[in-house]
Amino acid sequence: MYWQEEKGKQWFIGAMTNEEDRFVEIDLSELGEKSFHYILYKDIPESKVNQEMLTVEEGSILSGKPFMIWMAPGGGMVGVLTDMENN
Repeated sequence: MYWQEEKGKQWFIGAMTNEEDRFVEIDLSELGEKSFHYILYKDIPESKVNQEMLTVEEGSILSGKPFMIWMAPGGGMVGVLTDMENN
């Protein structure tokens, strides 16, 4: 399951999985050709054993291309994208 929601200059994204680990493709193409600053809270390999283990990743991304996120069994991810052009 994957969702995204806009609030002003920010987009909130999230995904979760069942007992299977998987990759999910986050498609940002509908946001237009913009640059975004992102903060992601996502699973790491250790999350397979301890679901409280995660990492926080921060960076920038161009919205015209999708990106992949790996999720541990029973895991997921959440993130915030902030429009850098209208900041």
